[in-house]
Amino acid sequence: MNPKLNIIFSTKTNQSFISIFTKNFVKLVTITLTLIIGALSMPKALAHGDDKPGPHGGAIQMPGPFHTELVVKSDKKIEIYLLDMDWANPTTESSKVELRHSLGKRSLNAACIADKDFFVCNFPSSINLTKGQLEVKATRNNITGNLAEYSLPIKKF
Repeated sequence: MNPKLNIIFSTKTNQSFISIFTKNFVKLVTITLTLIIGALSMPKALAHGDDKPGPHGGAIQMPGPFHTELVVKSDKKIEIYLLDMDWANPTTESSKVELRHSLGKRSLNAACIADKDFFVCNFPSSINLTKGQLEVKATRNNITGNLAEYSLPIKKF
């Protein structure tokens, strides 16, 4: 092959390779970022119960291998049901609940006591149920779940 043609062919091949590599690299980065953003937003998208009420008319979260249902009774009183995976069989046996209202750097804990098949949580004073969040730390049948966070205001169904 003519040396001049070989140099031209080789240069064009390298430019083609660089062009193809650059296009594929940009596609790869775009796909990777899309997957990362999707994965980070999935927990909220897959949160069980955001779209419909629980069996007692409350808001549902899934902090572990069970569900928590939060039912607001007043600005001081909240009922929390610990439900199984099918949103049924509430229990207080071998279970406990801690409830906190957080607003900025301030937080206020409620006193939670077991009733028949749910927990009654009473705050020492009225709380603003339109701002901040309610945080539930629950153990159901000796299994402790992650923190369940309910953004305020609680969705009305």
